[in-house]
Amino acid sequence: MNQLALPSRYPSGRVLLLVAAAFMLLDPSAHAAGEAAHGSEHGPTADAVVGFIGALIGAGIAAAASLLVYWLTTADQRRRDASERTLRAQTARRLVQAEIAHNLKTLAEYRRETSTDNPVFSVANQSGREWLASHPPPVWSTVAWHRLLDRLLDAVSESQLLAAYTHYSDLASYSLAVEKFMIYQVEQKPEELKSTAHFVQETIASRIEQAGNPLGAAASVTSTG
Repeated sequence: MNQLALPSRYPSGRVLLLVAAAFMLLDPSAHAAGEAAHGSEHGPTADAVVGFIGALIGAGIAAAASLLVYWLTTADQRRRDASERTLRAQTARRLVQAEIAHNLKTLAEYRRETSTDNPVFSVANQSGREWLASHPPPVWSTVAWHRLLDRLLDAVSESQLLAAYTHYSDLASYSLAVEKFMIYQVEQKPEELKSTAHFVQETIASRIEQAGNPLGAAASVTSTG
């Protein structure tokens, strides 16, 4: 039978047999090419080489198809994950925005009720303990801010996040200033001391109201996803 004379740059028949045997474990279609190569004493025949090359091409196509399926699957999963993350961030922003709006409303109502310009709320009309008990600092809502901060990071800018932090920090400072002013009122401290404490309280309150809601309206949601 005629043999195909392979140029010197081709590997020997024994080397090809070893490579073919390895691919036959992965691809049954390479078995026929391996059998043909094994039966030759002097080197692979032309049919064996063609079959071997065909087996390599088939294995390559199968591997490429598998990689394509894997890439499409993971890409779709990444898109779903990104969509869910964006939705959670948008929800967190709306909740924190609503919470800030509630705090601003609470502050405005408290300032109207405790205005020193209104004689009804003067400490002179009540005993010290009654005045203190009827004018406690507001109870601010902070649940959304504390629980959703990690999700909020994906929905707001750095400046908005800093402004929101300042809002909650100023609320705490305002409560402390209110308590100090109330104590000065009840203990009948000198008028100058009470005026200073009240000025600090009102300054903080004015700063909070002027800053407004840093996250804007609930319908205005910025996505960074």
